[in-house]
Amino acid sequence: MSGSESGALPSGQFESLLAAINSSKKEVKAEVREVSGKITQVQTDLNNFKETTTNTLQDHSQQIKELQEKMGASGGGDVTDFEEKSKGKGKGDDPHWVPPAKRKCIFIGGFAQDSIKEEVEKEVTELTKEYEGINDIKGVGKLCSGCKVYFKDSKSMWSLLVSMKGKKFLSPNAKFDGKLSHAIDKTGPELYTSFRVSAAARELRACVVGKGLDQGVIDGDWNKGYLYLKNPNSRAIRLIDKPFGTDTWVVCEGAKDAVTDFDFEDLIQRMNSGERM
Repeated sequence: MSGSESGALPSGQFESLLAAINSSKKEVKAEVREVSGKITQVQTDLNNFKETTTNTLQDHSQQIKELQEKMGASGGGDVTDFEEKSKGKGKGDDPHWVPPAKRKCIFIGGFAQDSIKEEVEKEVTELTKEYEGINDIKGVGKLCSGCKVYFKDSKSMWSLLVSMKGKKFLSPNAKFDGKLSHAIDKTGPELYTSFRVSAAARELRACVVGKGLDQGVIDGDWNKGYLYLKNPNSRAIRLIDKPFGTDTWVVCEGAKDAVTDFDFEDLIQRMNSGERM
């Protein structure tokens, strides 16, 4: 029986088919090697990227650490401390610090020194009786010159402050012309700033009054720590300032020309020294 009659491939065709199969296997192997090489390259690139990113993050971390150390060495503290102090003296020192606008207490002062606590409380109670939302009124010590008025919420406090805008509580027992002062209750550092600026304002006002000017030309912000001279012909001239985020007062440019014959350097030295003014 011949090969064609048995269904077997002729020897020539079988060899050709086998050669084609072997050629296809080689092509597949070449493609597998090519793909494997690409995968290896991708893995290498990923490893290089990971290493580069890690080194970059480490560099940035070291830079931040060095910056924090420099801030600490210069008295600025770490980043968080710097942010806290920049928001106004008081918050960085007291974890329970509340922004002034959200507080619920005011201080009414200006009574004669060493007034009896109960008498001050009684008079303030009478002065504020028309206002709602007052929870308590307490003198600051058995002998005092003022007391704190506590409200149930900040809305009640602001209701009183808005109605008293431009006005003063009047009392025959007040130290200054029968008028009492009132303001949102302050923290210790805030009071310190207010006292220093108030003392500086008295000295500057005395100087301008001596020149024939009205003391009202000297004004400022007792909370932020600056004073300025009102100028009807142009913008106000800032005289002294406590730059944002600092605890030190400085003389502003143009101050010495605006108020002549006044010793600004001596004033600033005393304000920054902490000595009684």
